[in-house]
Amino acid sequence: MSDRWHILGVGSIGGLFAHRLNAGGADVQLLSRDATERHRQLTLATEPAPTTHLFDCESVEDTAEIEHLLITTKSWGAYDAIQHIQHRLTKRTVVVAMMNGMQHVDDLKSLIPDLASTRRITNFTGSATFTFLGLPFSVTASFRLYSPG
Repeated sequence: MSDRWHILGVGSIGGLFAHRLNAGGADVQLLSRDATERHRQLTLATEPAPTTHLFDCESVEDTAEIEHLLITTKSWGAYDAIQHIQHRLTKRTVVVAMMNGMQHVDDLKSLIPDLASTRRITNFTGSATFTFLGLPFSVTASFRLYSPG
């Protein structure tokens, strides 16, 4: 597997993780509904100065497989968002869902039927403070890991 991460739902949390993954050396691709969007500039408010990076974008309609997927949509929008990229997921895809609530867990299971036996998925809800890729930050989260038996 590569160090490429695709992010679906690039709002505050998706933007934060795009920056953190990039800072840790990952190849970050933002998933866009706009097939013509090739790049998106994101600014992270950091001290002493903001950090800005130009990220590459891929259309949700592209066909290349996704190896690592970070889903940071609103929980209520996860089902529709996942439907748009479902054709790009394989048995090797690692899915990390970072959303409030747990409704998306059932959505993921219904859209990715072999999830329980072939893919790993981590769901985040609740509160915690993390050091991610050596960079400290706080986020409201807790996690539960599902993996093949």
